Amino acid sequence: MKIKTIGLKLTTVLMTVMMLCSSASLASDAPLSEISAIPETALIMVTSPSCPWCDAFEEDVGHIYGKTPESAQFPLHRIDYFTKFTAPLAHIKAASVTPTFIVIKDHQEIGRIEGYPGDEMFWWRFSEFTQN
Repeated sequence: MKIKTIGLKLTTVLMTVMMLCSSASLASDAPLSEISAIPETALIMVTSPSCPWCDAFEEDVGHIYGKTPESAQFPLHRIDYFTKFTAPLAHIKAASVTPTFIVIKDHQEIGRIEGYPGDEMFWWRFSEFTQN
């Protein structure tokens, strides 16, 4: 029984490594931002080149986001999953999944969407944080 459990754990670890190491995705084509370049108010997308949900976001929303009214107030900045938040965003909790969308205003987190729930749910959830 122990050997079977160890084998399952090893398989899980190997699959995770393969997913993190794979390339060829839409998300990897989107430019990544440096933490210091993120303005006081923004939408931060924590992404990974091996994330199929990140690709789905890019296909559904990412390529048009810059043309939306929301982008004027909350410009989209993509950062890699392994990027460490530094000043002035060092106080923001790191993402545990990709994609994670972090809405910031005055360098303070005002909302977070973990995962990509599809375009309609994304816009609905995002509006919860951006409507005054």
